[in-house]
Amino acid sequence: MGLQAAEPRPIRKLTVALRITLIVDLVFVVLCAIGYGLHALAASQLSPDDYVTPFYAFEGSGLADLVLMWSGLVLIPVGLVAGFLALKWSYRSTRNAHVFARGLENTPKWAIWWWFIPFACLFKPYAVISEVWRSAIEPDRWKGLKDPTLLRWWWGAHLAAGFGAMIGSAFERSATTAGQVMVHDLISLVAMVIQIGSTLLYLRVIGRIEPLQTALIAQGRRRPQDTGAPSWAP
Repeated sequence: MGLQAAEPRPIRKLTVALRITLIVDLVFVVLCAIGYGLHALAASQLSPDDYVTPFYAFEGSGLADLVLMWSGLVLIPVGLVAGFLALKWSYRSTRNAHVFARGLENTPKWAIWWWFIPFACLFKPYAVISEVWRSAIEPDRWKGLKDPTLLRWWWGAHLAAGFGAMIGSAFERSATTAGQVMVHDLISLVAMVIQIGSTLLYLRVIGRIEPLQTALIAQGRRRPQDTGAPSWAP
């Protein structure tokens, strides 16, 4: 039993806004990755046992610190806007999915809340987007479809980037030598590169789903009434 059917709302403009914000975010993530690379290079010029920390400038780290500081400052507001738009996109696309198909397990509100619940955030947001995508491909028989490979790659990259950032943060708090700072920088650099890949994959995911839902809206698609009758019945 799904939510009560309502009029679907187009997601094209929302998708464009999300795409633009993510591209801006991507530019500064790339700059941040460059900053970590420069910082690691500067740390490598010191003796591995020299006392330095990631929080204070040391010889040769000036440019890297500048790049990291300004890219980090911009990433905070841009990331917040991108996160808000992504949640709104997830909510609206899930709401539309309930109009197109029956039997979806995740409601529009839970499409948002799953992101904030420990442990569940590791797999439930993926399940939400999976339902949205499959129900847009084949609304009547979406449960029989396999998850798109692109979706799996995106979610794997998303989780890897998150775990990489957590590991980098742990190293950052404990690093007290040039060698440890360099390890932290390299871990953070790898996490940023994976995040870049995750964002590019996510752009493709929303780019695939939006035209499918737009086409269903144009067709006037509505799910069959919850009467127990087969989907092909008149």
